[in-house]
Amino acid sequence: FLRERLPGYMVPDQLLVLESFPLSGNGKIDRDELSRLLDGTGADTADEPPREGIESELAELWSDLLDCPVRGRSQSFFALGGDSITATRMIGQVRARYGAEVPLRLLFDRPTVADLAAAVEEQGEHYEEGVL
Repeated sequence: FLRERLPGYMVPDQLLVLESFPLSGNGKIDRDELSRLLDGTGADTADEPPREGIESELAELWSDLLDCPVRGRSQSFFALGGDSITATRMIGQVRARYGAEVPLRLLFDRPTVADLAAAVEEQGEHYEEGVL
């Protein structure tokens, strides 16, 4: 339903139904406990690890930029905590490292390690063929 109505970057990777939010002693949402609940859903356990080469290099770059481990090739940049500023930094580092002119919009439309790696590889093929 959401995929039909929202851009890809706004569709959540997972949904977790709770009877109530975990609260801290002062009645505010306990974000640490909420994170632990989300980590326990097993959403990433079925995901393949990034493949050798560009995917694993990009996963390492994401881990550094987002300060969290990237374990799966279909994890979303934005679900891991990325935002538009970090996305701009990511694309800049991709350009510097690979010489690929990957549009920032691609990361919003297809925000996974696998998708970004495919776009970088495609750009490399165009450079080799003299298309760009």
